[in-house]
Amino acid sequence: HGSASRCHSTLRKGQYFTQVIELMEQGIKSERAHQGIFTQLGVLYAKYKESKLMGYLNLFWSRLDIPTLIDASKSNLHWDEAVFLYTKSDQYGQAIEVMIDHAPSCWTHEKFRTLSPKP
Repeated sequence: HGSASRCHSTLRKGQYFTQVIELMEQGIKSERAHQGIFTQLGVLYAKYKESKLMGYLNLFWSRLDIPTLIDASKSNLHWDEAVFLYTKSDQYGQAIEVMIDHAPSCWTHEKFRTLSPKP
């Protein structure tokens, strides 16, 4: 996890993010890939390759540190992704709150009905 953080700090300086993303994409192909690699790759997608984020979350949500990815999604204004992750971690109230607060970008009536508690 330390080396992933060091790579990420280099990225914050705006250097080499494409190469690091490619390296991490290769790293997750290993059977023994650490949760930190999956998590940091998701964070990088949230910041630099948003078009890949939702597909990545759909495939690997169970291998990620969900709270970290929720924070990255919210920080980068990826509201659908935050709702998805809240739902996967059984935080339905939080998912509904994000949908209401950011309705133009992530509201669907069907999703709201699915997440709402039944009387």
